[in-house]
Amino acid sequence: MWKSYIIFLNVFNNAFMYIGSDSGYYVSPSIYMTWPNATIPFYINREHFDQEQSLSILSALALFSYKTCLKFKPLFTPPSNEHVMIFENPQSINKCVPDSSRHPDNEPQRVTLGYECLQSPLLEMSIMKALGLPFEHNRSNRDTYVDVQFQNLEPDTIPLYKKEPVMPLEFQQLPYDYDSVLHFGDRDYSKTGHKTIILKVL
Repeated sequence: MWKSYIIFLNVFNNAFMYIGSDSGYYVSPSIYMTWPNATIPFYINREHFDQEQSLSILSALALFSYKTCLKFKPLFTPPSNEHVMIFENPQSINKCVPDSSRHPDNEPQRVTLGYECLQSPLLEMSIMKALGLPFEHNRSNRDTYVDVQFQNLEPDTIPLYKKEPVMPLEFQQLPYDYDSVLHFGDRDYSKTGHKTIILKVL
């Protein structure tokens, strides 16, 4: 389900994430920045998640450490402007809507997890997106494999279906994976109940 991305992470031996600015993408080719030594310091806001919910996050991170070269280093006090990943849910939302935005490289990587995200495969998808892995259905060549039915999408989720304008060559070389944990289902975020993604028969 996420085998291709595991191969990618293990080959490059570095985790990375998107960085950006309020005005859009950086022109610089360094749109991606790495977590040094593939080690990701992280902090779980215990005011937002109870013990069981925190354990779900920790278990998912442990799975990533087991299956890839990534290492996750827990922090036990709130970070400030450090290069760190923060799991939070300040608005106590339930809905799982992954964040597709970029963020400045001098601020923490804030990962908002709605309570519906705290189960597999949504939790793994949210973490992988926070690490900078692109949605499979947003690949530039996705029209060869699927048709996105924008008319059926909830308006606020349309950005989650936008094609990636920049993608590392290594990602482009991976085969399209309908079963990827980063590929939305055929009725995800539908406002009508009708399909939002239609697979093409090749």
